[in-house]
Amino acid sequence: MPSGLVPPEDAEGNGTADLRELSQGFLRAYERSWTLMHEGEEDVYGFGSGERPVLLPLLPDSASLEAHPTHLDSLTLRLSPERYRRLARALSALLAEAHAEGHTTSGPHCTLAVLAFRAETETDGNQLSRSINSFLGAEISSTCTPATATS
Repeated sequence: MPSGLVPPEDAEGNGTADLRELSQGFLRAYERSWTLMHEGEEDVYGFGSGERPVLLPLLPDSASLEAHPTHLDSLTLRLSPERYRRLARALSALLAEAHAEGHTTSGPHCTLAVLAFRAETETDGNQLSRSINSFLGAEISSTCTPATATS
């Protein structure tokens, strides 16, 4: 069937079903991680401005409470087409390595995904943003921050 007959907006066509399934699975896992990590806590919100930025939460200093914590790490920056392709392929190579290793002898199924795309929203030419939303705990690299940062 010609791909044009099943446009991206179609609920089952051209990757839309895959993205919907990944999104729903991640949201369920995120809710599980959030509930486990924050059970009995109260929410704290911080507000800032360009002159007075909000302080980011401290990194966890202990191990995660779950064996397979939910983790999101995204980066938005300007890249040449060549650099974009190299980075996307390098990230996919990590998944290919895990695929070649196959299953371990025990443990639940886990999903790791690489999403790379050109952002449709235009910002000023120097904006760089990184967003990490992770429940990995103290095992997470010290170069990561637990909240969205834009500069």
